[in-house]
Amino acid sequence: MITAQGYSKDPAILPEGIVITFGKEMMQNNGGQKKMMQHFLKTMQDDNNYWMHKMLIWPKIEVADVYIITLNRLWGRVKFGWFDKEATFAYTPADKKEIAWPRMVLVGPFEKCPFKRELKGFQGFRYCSKLF
Repeated sequence: MITAQGYSKDPAILPEGIVITFGKEMMQNNGGQKKMMQHFLKTMQDDNNYWMHKMLIWPKIEVADVYIITLNRLWGRVKFGWFDKEATFAYTPADKKEIAWPRMVLVGPFEKCPFKRELKGFQGFRYCSKLF
C-alpha cells in the first residue's frame, strides 16, 4: 500500500483510496500529454461531467478518493464515482466514440497535489492511505 511516508505492508493501515496512472500511451491516444491533461481538468471542473478510466480489475475495498499519477509524479486527486461495464458513448473534443471496455468513473472536483512527490507509474491500481 502507498502511504504518505512511502510504501507499507502494515496490515493495520486501512486503505482510504486508490492510486491510478495516466500513462504515456493513454496520453498519446488522447491527443498528447498537454492536450489530454487540459481536457481532463476542463472535464473535472463541471459538476455534470465525469471521466471514464479503463479498469480491467476493480478494487474489492470501497474507497472515496482516487489519486492520479502522471509522468512519474503524483498529480492530484478526484472522487470515485462508480464502476460500469456496459457499452456507452463518449464525447471528446474531436469525435464521439463507443466505449465497450470496463471502467471506473471519476468525478470532480480535481485537487492538485500541493507538493512534488515522485511516484512511479504502474498498470491497474494500488491501494493507498490519505496522501494529501
